Amino acid sequence: MQFQKSFFHKYCSIFFIPFGIIFGFTCSLKAQKASKKLELYHCTGDFPTNTLAYLKKAGMPKVPIFDNRYIDPEGDMRINADLLKKTVLEEIPNARDTGLAILDWESDAFTTLYTAKASSDSFKLVFKEYLKALTLCQKLRPKMKWGFYHIPITDYWLNDTLAWQQANKNLLPLLRQSDVLYPSMYNHYPDTTTHTHNSYYIDYNIRQSLKLGAALKKKVVVFVWHRYHEGNTRDGLRLIPEAEFYASLKRMIDFKIDNKRIDGLMWFAGDAFYLNIKPSLLPIENPLKKSIAVHYDDIVKKYFLLFQRLKKYYSNL
Repeated sequence: MQFQKSFFHKYCSIFFIPFGIIFGFTCSLKAQKASKKLELYHCTGDFPTNTLAYLKKAGMPKVPIFDNRYIDPEGDMRINADLLKKTVLEEIPNARDTGLAILDWESDAFTTLYTAKASSDSFKLVFKEYLKALTLCQKLRPKMKWGFYHIPITDYWLNDTLAWQQANKNLLPLLRQSDVLYPSMYNHYPDTTTHTHNSYYIDYNIRQSLKLGAALKKKVVVFVWHRYHEGNTRDGLRLIPEAEFYASLKRMIDFKIDNKRIDGLMWFAGDAFYLNIKPSLLPIENPLKKSIAVHYDDIVKKYFLLFQRLKKYYSNL
């Protein structure tokens, strides 16, 4: 019996141990591949109810976003804590809710964060208010993952990269306290524009966001928009051609540092609001004069197919 046991252990282990290693390694690879997933979200505010239901069912949940109206309605660069608290509790009534949540405080306050010296009184005042808003929301709904839209700061022109990098260094305490980083990567110019540097814009800003995310151990979820940035006086608010939009998103996804890529995309849309700003676009986009609800639904489904393609592409990287 002793001989049989030794014989079994000796010869069977030659086969089974390597097989186990190979099998385990294969399973590990499969598990890693299965766990790699591009997170897709949207924070649209004016799509019809059936369109929102379509996105939710398709696996793109809506994320609550709280903008200037609920943070600083007076425009004095100080938070209205009572209003912000009231709005957060109304929008996220269940204290056990999980998921992402966004603070979107722009206008003069954001400009001050970007351009003022960290030693200035104006910067210190605004920075303190940003921290106060974030702390309040995290206390109200601690299971949600909070952060500020466009922080870390991104820039298209990057005329002074040292000043831009210093601006983000000034924000490090705010970034550390944030649960998620939400850089903004809106397309400013068509790829056909002669002076454009879209590829450099994507690579440089994604690189810096990934570096910050890795250093601070934070997820990086990038804001994207299917219209050109309104700062472009000629093409601003026009729908971006699907092929161009897809290519820009794919470039963001492809970029990596030490095998680290962005974690997700946050799709912003406010078509009703922006078409009211530039109503001349509506007949161009909607030549058949479909109802507004149908037109918005068409836009969502057309661009959502691109996000679905990206998700599949990402899972195979």
